[in-house]
Amino acid sequence: MFHAKYKKSFLTMRAIWFSEHREKELEKGCHIAYYHYMPNKPSLPFKEVTTLWTDLKGSPDDILSTMDKSVRYEIRRAQRDRIQTGFFDSAHLSGAPEIIEEFSWAYNHFLEAKNLPGRFNYNAVEAYKETGRFFVSLAKHNEQSCVYHGYVADGNIARLLYSVSLFRDADDPATRALIGRANRLLHFDDLLAFKGIGYSLYDWGGYSYGDEDVSNISRFKFGFGGKPMIVYDAIVPCSWLGKLALRVRK
Repeated sequence: MFHAKYKKSFLTMRAIWFSEHREKELEKGCHIAYYHYMPNKPSLPFKEVTTLWTDLKGSPDDILSTMDKSVRYEIRRAQRDRIQTGFFDSAHLSGAPEIIEEFSWAYNHFLEAKNLPGRFNYNAVEAYKETGRFFVSLAKHNEQSCVYHGYVADGNIARLLYSVSLFRDADDPATRALIGRANRLLHFDDLLAFKGIGYSLYDWGGYSYGDEDVSNISRFKFGFGGKPMIVYDAIVPCSWLGKLALRVRK
C-alpha cells in the first residue's frame, strides 16, 4: 500500500492505493480520499472493478508462454525491428523532467485526437513520483518515441496507469503496425523490468467490454494471458467542501 496527496483545483486529494482496509488516519487533512484497487470489499460505498493480473514469479519463458501465440510473434518481430525500450524509476524521472513533459504531451495529444475528455494528471503524477512510486517506460524506433507507459507501484504490485501509442500520427499502415508491435514488446519488457526489481504482480489497469475502443483494448490486454480479478475503488468525502464537490460532480 502507498498513498500520495495532491491538489486538484481548490481541493486537496489523497490517493490511497492497494490498501486492504480503510485508512481513517489518511483521510485527515484532505477534502477527498480516493481508494484505488482495494483487494477486499470495503465497508463503505465502492465500485467493483474487473482487472487482469500477470504473475511475475515465474521465469521470463514462463511469463512469455502464458501469452497468445500472436502476441509472442509480435514481440519477437518487434525485437527484429530493433525497437528500443527504456524503463525509468522515480529517482531517474526526478533528474530527467523532460521524460514526464514528453509523456504528458503525448497523452494529451492522444485524448485530443480521439475527442476524449480529461488531461494528464500532472499534480498526481508529481505526488506519486515524490513517494518513489511512479515509473515510466517508453519504446523508440529510429530514435523516435512511439509508445509510453506509466505505472504506480507499491513494491509488490505494479499497476498500469497510462498507456499511449502514437500510431494515429502515422501515415501508413506499415508504421502503425510497427508501433503496435512496439507496444507489445514494451509491455513484455515492463513485465521483466518489474520482475527484476522484485515485484510479484502486474496489474493491467482494468478489463471491461463496452464500445469498440474499450473492447479492443481489453482484447489486447487479454492476449498477454493475465488472470481476471475483482478489486474495489471507493471515494470518501473528508470535509464539507469534499462532500459539496462530489455532490456537484454527481
